Amino acid sequence: MAEARVQAPGNGKIVWTHEMRVAVWLLFRPTKFDKTTRTAVFNALYKDYLETLGLPDGANYSRIEAQYHEHSSRRSSAAWRATMTSIASETTEQEELLSRIQDMASHLGYGIDHMSTLTRRADITDVPGTAVTYSRKRGRIVAPEAVANPIERNKRATVHVEVGAGMTLSPPRTPPKTSAIAQIPKQRRPEATVLHSTETGHRVWLTPEEHLETQNAWVPVPDHEAHPPLAGGLLYRYWDDTSQCPLVNGEFKASRFARRHIRPAPLPELDSLYFPWDDLHAHLNGNLTETSFISTSNYLVWILRTALQRASQGKRNGCITVIDSTRLPRSTVLYVPPFHRELCKKKAFTDAAWYYQGSHEFVVYEKIPAEAIVHPGFRIADLQALAARDPNVEHALQLQTLEMGGNYRKVLRPILRAAKVGMKPPILSAMAKLVRKLLTKVESPAAHVAHLVTDIVHGCAFVIEIGTTPLEWQQLSAWFAQEFCKGEFPDLRRHQMIRAAVKWACGSYNARFTAEGIEAVQRRAARVGLRDPLAILNRELEVAKAQTIAYFGTQQFAIGGNNGGQQLAFASSSQSSASRATKRRIRDRDRSPCERPRSRPSRREPSMPITPTTTRFSVNRGRSAMDEEILYETPVKRRKR
Repeated sequence: MAEARVQAPGNGKIVWTHEMRVAVWLLFRPTKFDKTTRTAVFNALYKDYLETLGLPDGANYSRIEAQYHEHSSRRSSAAWRATMTSIASETTEQEELLSRIQDMASHLGYGIDHMSTLTRRADITDVPGTAVTYSRKRGRIVAPEAVANPIERNKRATVHVEVGAGMTLSPPRTPPKTSAIAQIPKQRRPEATVLHSTETGHRVWLTPEEHLETQNAWVPVPDHEAHPPLAGGLLYRYWDDTSQCPLVNGEFKASRFARRHIRPAPLPELDSLYFPWDDLHAHLNGNLTETSFISTSNYLVWILRTALQRASQGKRNGCITVIDSTRLPRSTVLYVPPFHRELCKKKAFTDAAWYYQGSHEFVVYEKIPAEAIVHPGFRIADLQALAARDPNVEHALQLQTLEMGGNYRKVLRPILRAAKVGMKPPILSAMAKLVRKLLTKVESPAAHVAHLVTDIVHGCAFVIEIGTTPLEWQQLSAWFAQEFCKGEFPDLRRHQMIRAAVKWACGSYNARFTAEGIEAVQRRAARVGLRDPLAILNRELEVAKAQTIAYFGTQQFAIGGNNGGQQLAFASSSQSSASRATKRRIRDRDRSPCERPRSRPSRREPSMPITPTTTRFSVNRGRSAMDEEILYETPVKRRKR
């Protein structure tokens, strides 16, 4: 039989609890005990618990000190972060534990000689009627005569300690720190007559109706409010080395699940009793605890402001990651404002969280996988370097203005509009350069490009001139598409995406979430010539078709032969692609067969003109009237022939 292993005193493993961590913090911070007192008081408070852990002699001082210093380390555990959040709230339980520590110190006889010099001098100086002198040799306190009636600071337990020649003093009690949150707040509203207290000790005066609302059950957020449509499907996230959820192995994981090897349960339904309201509250309130959510935004300028402000504080390694929300499960992406509205009814927010509505914030449950990452991270330092090299980028984005603090709508947006940045070719080139860097490839979906353009045009307050003609929009679209593709042929989608993007930038952001917002966008877009961007595209197609028919028509007579007839047949078939060709066939001048389109025009697109309106583009002006009549004759004349 193997010999039992004997553990040295104080060397066993300690399983720390929340109360023990709070006690360690109190022993080091407000009480100012020396190390002997800290060790004795701690082992006396948790004597029974330490014996169950195989520590009959208690824990040594090095263990207690190491546990205390863990709270301030960079790699502090989640348990210590939760403990520090509880300590910051200063609950009544914390005050009771502090009283127990001081009573235990008095009971063990650790009085004024065992406290730090600073604390005991302050305590004795507060005792009126006591003449004391301080000795420089050992920091002793010498009194010439005894005090007849010592003052008791603690009525529950009084232990007198002899100091000097027969002097009697009350035990060294440091009065507990009065909690600023536990105090009764000032009543600022006459109608607020109910003092409401949350579980963390936060107190606030409420009206009877508001207090009754805090006691009601949770109201589920409707599905259409929790998951509004995301135009373009893009989300953005700023992160740096100090973030709780950095990009690791190409994906983001919520801090609560970062070190778990088993995938957690899916997010409960919105109307479920187990929906994590408390976890969402801790995330939005900014508590230093691990949560199940990851913060993102659908507004590039909001994320850009955060990155610029962090860079001004010295964090120049921050990155902006572009995310495709269509690759995420719809149920895991939550829009913050409706949830913030419900949480405000419980009066549980502290500090500035009351006023933060999260108008542009979306939270993602559990993780953002690698397949949803469009761009892993665009460094804000690279963007600032790009703006320094290209003045057009700086003029378009106005980074110095976005870096300023203050409310965006009331302070920054008027400054941005005063700059009067218009939709000019240099600005379009700078915008195309930035969009291409954020998407990394030209083959990105047109919806992603349109989303980025909308964010830049709206967020940087571009000036869109009223009365812009469709021809001008065609030129601007072609310029942006050419700059965006750079060496590749821009297709029609690239021409269309900027017009659709600028149309949605005419209204307020997130206007597509409500019917009123969509109507306002339509009215403002009509004033700048973008009521129907698709109509501009159709007009471009009609012009292209007319030019194609005119070109192939002239080639038929210039080249002649069977090849010309085939080109004419190709032009005729492309003229009416939506209509089906009939089985009847006609013969061209050189007797080559070609299919004749259906005589009845299609309802989907207008029929091309019968008269030769496009002959101005023809190169061969020497054609006879008979040639023109044969080329553009009506179907009725052809049947008569």
